[in-house]
Amino acid sequence: MKKTSQILLKKAQRLYHGVFPKKLIVPDEHRKMLTKIYPTVNWKKVRLFKGMPWFMGGGFATGITLPGDYSLNKIEVFLDYYIAYAPEDVAILVHEGYHVLQYEEMYKNKGIGFFRPFLVHYLAGFFKGFFQEIKKRSLAQARNQAYRYHPMEIPAYDHEALTLKYIKEVGVDKFVEDPPLHLVVNNTGYRYNSGMIAYFFAGAFLLLCTLFKPIIELFYLLFALILFLPGKLLQLIGL
Repeated sequence: MKKTSQILLKKAQRLYHGVFPKKLIVPDEHRKMLTKIYPTVNWKKVRLFKGMPWFMGGGFATGITLPGDYSLNKIEVFLDYYIAYAPEDVAILVHEGYHVLQYEEMYKNKGIGFFRPFLVHYLAGFFKGFFQEIKKRSLAQARNQAYRYHPMEIPAYDHEALTLKYIKEVGVDKFVEDPPLHLVVNNTGYRYNSGMIAYFFAGAFLLLCTLFKPIIELFYLLFALILFLPGKLLQLIGL
């Protein structure tokens, strides 16, 4: 049976890492692989994290690429897990790398909080698809269709599929060492066409996120501290 101190400290740690996630350690050759596949990206601005953000808990995604909340141009990639030499995991990393390239193409990811060009266009595309699908599907089905057939997701999934196919042909080591030319992407060629209504909803939602997310995360950290202090005290006295 776990001690009370262990329970409190574990909960405090979970809250803390919900705001400040653990860094994902990937082999250097995997980072070099990304620079070969996406040579126009400034990979010094990209940080990798283990686990999903707190607001993605219970979601279906195993990876997501987001702007760095507390920086003006950093990009953060979150992966639920990463086994360095599992073909599927390497392919997912390449998928998220495609989104990093999309971020870079859109005004170099300039902005504040979640209010960035990529997320405005991404959410507008999602809302457009969702509004179309909700007329003929359930809420969950409309959401899934809007995500899977999003014009910014289709090429990323296609690239992931091509990557996985090639990895299964030659093996992870060969792919990481020397990605083929047909998988190198310099630009995505994405064109924005989601409509004013979708852009309005996307902009309003992201503005609210930019304003309220830091406040919510402050409460997360306060609750973490409230749990951490008695947890450490109980740990010191052996409870």
